[in-house]
Amino acid sequence: MPPVTTLRHPDRRFTAVALLVILAMLLAGAVVFVLRNTAGTPTAAAAPVKAHKLTKGSHAHGYVIGGEWFGTWKTPDGTGFCIEFDKDHPNSSGAAPLPGRVPGMSAEESARVKYVANHYGRTTSKVDAAAAAIYVWKTQRTKRFDTFYAKLVKKGKISAAIRARVTQISAEAANHGPYKLSMTMGSGVVGQSVTGAVTVKAQNGKVVSGRSVVLTAKTNATLVKQDKLSNTKGRVGFTVKVSKVGSVRVDAKLVTPAAGGVWITRPSSGHQRLVLAGTATESAVATVATLRSVNGPSLSSACAADCAGAAPVTVQASNPCGAATLREIVYVNGTALAGGTVDVPACKTVKKSFTIADGAAVTSRFCYLDGAGTCMAAPVANAGALSVECPALPAYRFSATCPCGGDRAITYEVQVPAGSRRSYTATLTVKSANGSTWTRSAVLATGGGWQALPTAALADGSTATLTVTVLGKTRTLDRLTEAG
Repeated sequence: MPPVTTLRHPDRRFTAVALLVILAMLLAGAVVFVLRNTAGTPTAAAAPVKAHKLTKGSHAHGYVIGGEWFGTWKTPDGTGFCIEFDKDHPNSSGAAPLPGRVPGMSAEESARVKYVANHYGRTTSKVDAAAAAIYVWKTQRTKRFDTFYAKLVKKGKISAAIRARVTQISAEAANHGPYKLSMTMGSGVVGQSVTGAVTVKAQNGKVVSGRSVVLTAKTNATLVKQDKLSNTKGRVGFTVKVSKVGSVRVDAKLVTPAAGGVWITRPSSGHQRLVLAGTATESAVATVATLRSVNGPSLSSACAADCAGAAPVTVQASNPCGAATLREIVYVNGTALAGGTVDVPACKTVKKSFTIADGAAVTSRFCYLDGAGTCMAAPVANAGALSVECPALPAYRFSATCPCGGDRAITYEVQVPAGSRRSYTATLTVKSANGSTWTRSAVLATGGGWQALPTAALADGSTATLTVTVLGKTRTLDRLTEAG
């Protein structure tokens, strides 16, 4: 490419016929170019093709170094970079999308140059513009440019800042799109802050720094903060605060210029083409969702022998640090127990007992409290339930006859506790002084009436024992010993 101070003009000695021939050639070349670059790509074929009178490109941002322009060029079609150093300064009579390869480059080289055109074609940094222009020409690897550039470097004409940016842009372009996102996130309960990260990777699988990702807390949380750009590990960290019970979902979206969105100019013969920054974008998206179940309270009960048909049920619950105050609500047979709430502040474990009747089904639900001490949302059922097992012992009575000179006859009567639906079995065992045993059992009928067991003879030295079995446990109700 000659120095920027040199412009080529048509020879005034050209005849009108020659001008007409050249114009026809230009028009034919433009038609061939458009057909070549749009065939086989439906999306590109649908894109508009810009056309206008032939105009010269003008300098946008960059430097004149060694008599050449190193930087971006501006045309009516946009701004971008020269791709053919061996030709004259760029001009353009229009532009069209460039869905395929950049002329003279491989598919990978084209993808990298398109990345540079999209990301630096509109830069206002002179250093970046010059470095990007050098990168594009170096990628095309023309002998004339390589020789010319090597001489400039040797003479110290290319600043260290520009050379450093060429290296950086080269590494950056290697990590071009399409990009992929992956996400991780911890889990928490209402009120807790949860951290997560989005990782950005290029098409080559390497992590990419310097990318801005849009994060949205979609369900049951609010976004508290996030990193502005991906770091050297390609990660964008973020924090959300859990606001409701349920799965917490966070969406991520990365929007970047689309490689297929660049344009290429239509110059006149002998002039350089420009690869222009496009306006089309492409998106990479990812979603992460986590759910931390509240550790349901432990429900336990202990039944003493004299429990009278009710047992203390102990509710114990813990609440992690950072959470809103947790409220556990006790339900008995599906109905909230009066006074049956256990409020658990963050970082605390609270234990509370309630007396609940035998046979009752105990469940619990939870909610988180707001500043006014009311549930933020409808209580949510905890997993698990407890059936209270502490049946009351049946009542009993006995009568005895004592014939002179004979064994005493005893009769026991037993009554199932009123309202109990438990199955009771009463057993009367008589053990004589000589070790022999007499046993009678009866399953007690519910309904509240007295039920007599068979009459037993109690000889001198014998012992009578009345027991009852319920829920697989046998307990002694009475014991008599005949002393004579």
